[in-house]
Amino acid sequence: KPTILATDGTIEKEMDRINKIADINGSYSINGQNVVIPKEKIATWVTFDDGELGLKYDAVREYVAELGATYNTSTNPSKFNSTKRGEVSVPAGALSWTIATDTETEQLIAAILAGEDFTGRVPAFQGSGTPGSPLIGNSYIEVDLVNQHMWYYKDGVVALETPVITGKPKTPTPPGVFYVWNKERNAILKGEDYASPVDYWMPIDWTGVGIHDSPWQAEGSYGGDSHLTVGSHGCINTPPSVMTKLFSMIDVGVPVVVF
Repeated sequence: KPTILATDGTIEKEMDRINKIADINGSYSINGQNVVIPKEKIATWVTFDDGELGLKYDAVREYVAELGATYNTSTNPSKFNSTKRGEVSVPAGALSWTIATDTETEQLIAAILAGEDFTGRVPAFQGSGTPGSPLIGNSYIEVDLVNQHMWYYKDGVVALETPVITGKPKTPTPPGVFYVWNKERNAILKGEDYASPVDYWMPIDWTGVGIHDSPWQAEGSYGGDSHLTVGSHGCINTPPSVMTKLFSMIDVGVPVVVF
C-alpha cells in the first residue's frame, strides 16, 4: 500500500505553497516601461526538494541576463524624439546603466519566494543612470550634429536654443547619451597641440568632450557648415553670450543627447 495518499493534508499544504509561488504576478519598471515576468517562466523555475521550496538559480540568472541584453543602456542605443529629425537612434554614452546580473538574480529569487505579488521592481544595477526612470526624461540638452544646433529643454519646453560648431571631420564630436557631470568657471582646455582658456566649461563624457564658450570663433560662424573648416577638437563650441545663460540654467546631471 502507498505510504502517502493524495488526500494527505501535508501534501496539500506543500502543493499550496508550490502553486502560490508558481502563480506570482511580478513585473519590472525599466526605462519607464512595465516589463511583466511571464508566469510560465516562473513555474518552470520552481523546485521542491525534501520539503524545501526554491528556484533554479541558473534558469533565473539566464532570464535576468536576457533582460540586460535587451534593456541595458550601456550596450543598447536609445530612441529619441528629436526637434528637427523625428525619432533617431542614439548610441550608448556616459549616461547609462547595466543590470547587475548576479545581484539581481539573488534579489529576484528572494522576491518571488516571499510569496507576494510585486510590480514596478527596479533591478539591481550599476552605472551613472538608473533603470527606474526614462534615461533622458523631459529636461535635457539636445545637440543635432547634422543641423549644427543645440536646444535646452526644461520640463519638455525649449528654454534656450542656439547654433553651435562641433568637431571637425578629423576630430568629430562623438554621438551618444551623455550628461553634464561637472560645471567649471575659467578653465583651460588642453590637448596635444592647444591650450584654450574658456569662461564656462561643462564636460559631458570621459574623453574630454564638453560644452563651452568659444570667443575665438567669429560671431556669425556658428551653425551651417563651419564645423568642416573651423570645427573643434570634438567639443561643442557655443557663442559666449549664449553660454553665459546656459551655464546659469543647467544643473549638474542633466542629460546631453548628441546625434
